[in-house]
Amino acid sequence: MEALNMFSPCLWWSTRDDGTLLSVNAVLCRKTGFAAADLVGMKPAVLFPVATLIFQQTHLFPLLKMQGFAEEIFITLKMKDGNSLPVLLNAERTSVDGEARIHYAGIVVNQRQKFEHELIAARKTAEKALHENTALQAAQQEIRQHVEALNRQISETAQRHEELRQFNQAVTHNLQEPLRKSLLFLDRLKTELGPVTLAPSLQRLEAATAQLQAIVSGLQQYIWLTESPVAYEDIDVASTVHEIQEELNSHPEETRLQVEVEDIPQLKADRNQIRFLLHQLLSNARRFHKQGRHAHVRVSGTTLLLNKYRNLNGEFRWAEFARVDISDNGIGFDAAYNNQAFDLFRRLHPQSGLGIGLALCKKITDNHNGFIEIHPKTGIGTRVSFFIPLETGNEVDLFHARKNVNLTAQIDTYAP
Repeated sequence: MEALNMFSPCLWWSTRDDGTLLSVNAVLCRKTGFAAADLVGMKPAVLFPVATLIFQQTHLFPLLKMQGFAEEIFITLKMKDGNSLPVLLNAERTSVDGEARIHYAGIVVNQRQKFEHELIAARKTAEKALHENTALQAAQQEIRQHVEALNRQISETAQRHEELRQFNQAVTHNLQEPLRKSLLFLDRLKTELGPVTLAPSLQRLEAATAQLQAIVSGLQQYIWLTESPVAYEDIDVASTVHEIQEELNSHPEETRLQVEVEDIPQLKADRNQIRFLLHQLLSNARRFHKQGRHAHVRVSGTTLLLNKYRNLNGEFRWAEFARVDISDNGIGFDAAYNNQAFDLFRRLHPQSGLGIGLALCKKITDNHNGFIEIHPKTGIGTRVSFFIPLETGNEVDLFHARKNVNLTAQIDTYAP
């Protein structure tokens, strides 16, 4: 059971009664920034801030000794960079080989602190209204609304976690096995019938089953990208593109892909995920080429400054990003569908596949704290640009960055 917990999609760790860390899982390491070697064998102070240590010694541990479990406990963990990580926690104290052990499982609840801050602000407003003998009832109502919103947020977080666990189980096992058997029985049926042509209904059944199996496979890839930690390493994009080109051109019956590669900055990213992204984009360029012409793709790149806070108005934190452009001479599509291109199962052409490829590409750039854009022109071609941070924490002071003339134009062009 403990081995299974190492792959659980929640934060999990176990300790002795004295707090010494015995085991941690990959999710805990990814969320806190620690490596497993930084935590195993250490005292709780490496992971618990002072307030959490006091709470654990005075409340949580006595509760576990008294009743053996604790549920829905809110604590904060200490990340490697010194920041705090809010966690909703369940814990259980058991005996393993005659030794007491405490097992912890939790989920990150970033929104909880937001609601708590709002709740505190609402309470202060109510106290002021009481002191001034004005708007007391309105303030009390506002507090109740914030409490209800906080309760809903915690419930929704726990529900999403459980739904993801069940969905993962259904996709990876419950659906795959009956689909495999269905295809196996269809193959046996074709063998038994010999040269006799399959009835149209059986042909449709075979095609539908194969399509469903492909959809399940695509969802498995999406789950893999959602749950797998990013293993950062230096990647030479140009050589990776040429490898994919050779692989795609190894099938003589397919349209030949011509690739022109310009200078591209080296990426620091997950090799398997970036290779998957490039393979998907180059495959799309070949699939949607113009009839009677070779599929031609130009891959280029540059380095530029972007605001990491793209979703916060008025907030700026500049960092260096690598931008990689993949431009083809294919049939393109209507630019009106730009905002839908990266949706799951969104098909932009009748000859499209299942419509999951670009959604997987977006998931990969999200995993790297980057983003992806698409710029089509009907009948002319499509340009896909993805942006990956060059270094984690590589922020640049805007004042000094603007002294560089080349970077100034990039900031003006791409800043929100």
